Amino acid sequence: IDNENFDYKYLQKYNHDNKHFSIMNIIFNKTNEKYKIIGYDCIYQYENIHIKLEYDLLNRTWRIYNQQSNSEQYQYLNILLEDLNYSQNISLDQQIQIIIKRFNNYFHGY
Repeated sequence: IDNENFDYKYLQKYNHDNKHFSIMNIIFNKTNEKYKIIGYDCIYQYENIHIKLEYDLLNRTWRIYNQQSNSEQYQYLNILLEDLNYSQNISLDQQIQIIIKRFNNYFHGY
């Protein structure tokens, strides 16, 4: 496994120490008999609301899986992610912190 692009402290930080965000799966791609991490499946949680997100390491972009019928809500949440998808200078940890803050603010007023 090629782990040069993954910091396991994130996995611990968000799966054990955070009530709003978890990294559920690490997405691998096998090339030349080596596994390389290419992304993460994540869950954001606010009370009884669960939002599934995918982070693509190659493109450094976030995507929300629309699992519910309220598409207006998902469109707005995707808007909250758009600038992160164009910000190449923000670390993954900082991006997750921004997502948690923005989504918490959104659902607090929902």
